[in-house]
Amino acid sequence: MAVVPQLRDPRLEEALVYTLHNDPNQVVRLKAMTALEQQTFDSTVKDALLITLKNDPAVQLRLKALEALSSQAVEADAIWQAIRSSDQEGNPAVVQYAAEHVKGL
Repeated sequence: MAVVPQLRDPRLEEALVYTLHNDPNQVVRLKAMTALEQQTFDSTVKDALLITLKNDPAVQLRLKALEALSSQAVEADAIWQAIRSSDQEGNPAVVQYAAEHVKGL
């Protein structure tokens, strides 16, 4: 997969976030997340990943969002709140990954 250069174009970031949260195709959402991860980790990217962790129906995307958030040392409380408020709170894979990789949970 080609590496997406870091771009500071807010329109690009907005389009990637929109795609991540709204595209019906899981593969397209995954590619949008991968492109966002190549951007500078800022509050927009953090919030997009927290929303994905909370709302995405695909466990694979939720785990990838959790991995990205934990690698950026996002506050454990914010991560835990996203997991708890999710419709899929009890998903064992997400809970186990969080317990093993997020400090403070």
